[in-house]
Order: sequence, then structure tokens, then C-alpha cells
Amino acid sequence: MPIETKKILLPHIIICEGDDDLHFLIWLFKKLRVENGIFDEFQIFPADGNNKLHAKLESLTRLPGFDDHQNVVASITVIFDAEQDSAAMAHKIKNAFCKNGFAEPSAACTVSSNADVRHPKVKTGFALFPDCDEVMEPGTLEEMCLKSLAKENSQEILSSVDCALEKFKSQLPRIHKNRLHTYFSLTDEYVSKTIGQAAQSNAFHADVPAIDSLKAFLIKMHG
Repeated sequence: MPIETKKILLPHIIICEGDDDLHFLIWLFKKLRVENGIFDEFQIFPADGNNKLHAKLESLTRLPGFDDHQNVVASITVIFDAEQDSAAMAHKIKNAFCKNGFAEPSAACTVSSNADVRHPKVKTGFALFPDCDEVMEPGTLEEMCLKSLAKENSQEILSSVDCALEKFKSQLPRIHKNRLHTYFSLTDEYVSKTIGQAAQSNAFHADVPAIDSLKAFLIKMHG
């Protein structure tokens, strides 16, 4: 998978939220393409924040390699955190697609197309962490990672993390990040690592329900 953000090289585009998501997905696609070659045909672009999706979609249409008349780009998938309000995030994503002349996705994890938009040949869709399912739940990539910890005694360590953080919860507005990175800090393998680096060090399982759902959805997006 090329890590190239200044031109489009592959027909299926993924826009993720930021660096953590980017490097997590790079790790995941290395796993997925071993079992299915279609995952070699996806290229990932970070949006650098969920508030910049509109600008990212607009900029994609100006990159070398984007030419819907020659059907170079076949699909665009957005993969963001649901955050605290999954419905609001879904609305933001749909609106960004619509304003940039793409088909508006009908729902999470569904493939959408529209012959009457500016870019009619480009299929669109989106998935939201932590569940990557049609039934959208609030949450983040970190929460999905916490559900897929691979270390043999991970639950024992996580229990210690929760005990340690209990009295600080009211002071920690991003407790999902605190839980995951405190877990990392209590291990020799993952201390001081980012999510992507921890993934490369086998911190997570790739065969959990959320990833199975995401894999099935991306196969549909590929078509």
C-alpha cells in the first residue's frame, strides 16, 4: 500500500481521521491483503481531523489521478471515530460528500451511488469506530483497540489500569485515550508507543467483530 498523499495511485480511496488511524489501518491492511488481494487496491489519506473532511474531499478531486471520466477512482470510504454522538458524525460525513458532488451515503457501512451528482462513477460509504457496523455506537479507535488486546494477560493489566484511573475519571475528558496509553505504559512491549507502533508490535488481534465488520464492508465497497 503506497503511503502517498499528493497523488492518487489506486482506485479505492480511504479517508481516515488522523495519524493514529492511518498507521493502525496500514497495519490492518497488511494483515487483510494476505487473505484477499483486493486490499492491495486501497489507498489511505488522512484528513488531519474530522472537521477537515470537506476540505480533504475537495482537495482529492484536484489531485493527479482523480478523473471520474476515465473511472480512475471507483470508491471513497470515510473511516472516522463516532465520538460521543454517532448520528452527528454520520450527518457531518454525509454532508461533506454531498457538498463535494459525491453520492450521499444512505447509512453507515452501506455502498451508495448516484447518477445525478458531479462524480457519478464514484461509490461512497463510511464506517465509524469503535464498531464499524450499520448500528452506530459512540466511541473511538482507542475503544476498539481496548476490545482487541492481544497480550496474554491483557485483561489483568487493564483491570489494574482501571483501578489506577478510577479516582481521576472526573478530571479526564478523554478517558479512552488514558486507558489505552496507561495500558501501554504498564507493558514492556508497548510502553511509549503510538497506536500504530503498538499494532506493528502485535498489541491487537485482527480477528475481532469490529474488524470483521469493517473487512466485509470494504469488500462491498470494492465490489
